[in-house]
Amino acid sequence: MAYMRGTYYIWKDDKNIYFYQDSLPLKVFNKLVVMRMAELLNQKKELKKTIKGALEYAGNFGCSPLCKLQDKLSAEELIERFKKTLKKKRRKKNGR
Repeated sequence: MAYMRGTYYIWKDDKNIYFYQDSLPLKVFNKLVVMRMAELLNQKKELKKTIKGALEYAGNFGCSPLCKLQDKLSAEELIERFKKTLKKKRRKKNGR
């Protein structure tokens, strides 16, 4: 399944994600993350495992926002917060 095609060709199979580009601008990576998060919202068990797995990187600067949230929220609450954010963005985009 392809996430993006063109300058940045990104696709996945059941086990891996592939990038056909040497480097990926942050703006493009952020779009990819949101697409993958939307997939994971439909796979709650996998999302919970992913959140817990990401916490293994605690101590690395990039993991610190997740660690702070995890201290305050459960995986379920993180999922709900993300869903609410998506709904707000959609309403704002549609002018509601």
